[in-house]
Amino acid sequence: APATPADLATIASGDGISLIWEGVPDADLAGYLILRGEAGGDTLTSLTPEPVQETQSTADTATRGARYVSHVMAVDSRLPLPNVSAPAIIEETAR
Repeated sequence: APATPADLATIASGDGISLIWEGVPDADLAGYLILRGEAGGDTLTSLTPEPVQETQSTADTATRGARYVSHVMAVDSRLPLPNVSAPAIIEETAR
C-alpha cells in the first residue's frame, strides 16, 4: 500500500474547510481519496469519487459551527484492486 499522506492540515474559512497535505512519492500513485463526516459520527462521505492528483482540496458544503473529521488516503494504480494507504485524519470546526 502507498504511504499515508503526511502533514495533513486544515484551513477553515467561510462555509468551507480546506485541506492541504504532503504528497506521497510512490511511482504508481493514482491520487488521493478524501472522505469527510461529522466528528463523533459513524458515517464518512467521499468528497472525491475518483482519486485526485492535487495535494489540496476545499469542501464548501460545511455547516458553520459544525465539527468535521476528514480522512485523506493515497491510492495506487494497481488493478483490478488498488491498494489504499492508512488514512491521515484531522478534525476542524467550520467557521
